[in-house]
Amino acid sequence: AHDLLDIVNDPGRVEKLLEELRDHWDGLLGRFSASTGDPRVDRMANIWNQYQCMVTFNLSRSASYFESGTGRGMGFRDSNQDLLGFVHMVPDRARTRLLDIASTQLPDGSAWHQYQPLTKRGNATSAGLQR
Repeated sequence: AHDLLDIVNDPGRVEKLLEELRDHWDGLLGRFSASTGDPRVDRMANIWNQYQCMVTFNLSRSASYFESGTGRGMGFRDSNQDLLGFVHMVPDRARTRLLDIASTQLPDGSAWHQYQPLTKRGNATSAGLQR
């Protein structure tokens, strides 16, 4: 807590950190932009939609602070779909996730409905039946 107080009590340091944060997000969100003539649509497409895609990718619709991820796990189809809105922002992370998802595919070409990221094992249905 003292380290945080040292930061916020130094206006110059706060400004520098805010600038770094702005640069980080500008770098991510600036890889795609639309110009529709309507600033509200532009803001939605260029900022909020991409931000939501980033959050969805990071959480993969599974674990939260309250759930360890060992309950539901990650959905095979959902996780693949989440990549579509994210791949242009951080291609290396998208590639890693795609390889991770592909590693759970079964020899017959089918896949777990949901799988556990740590064990790469999953359940065939949302009811949790093990295959």
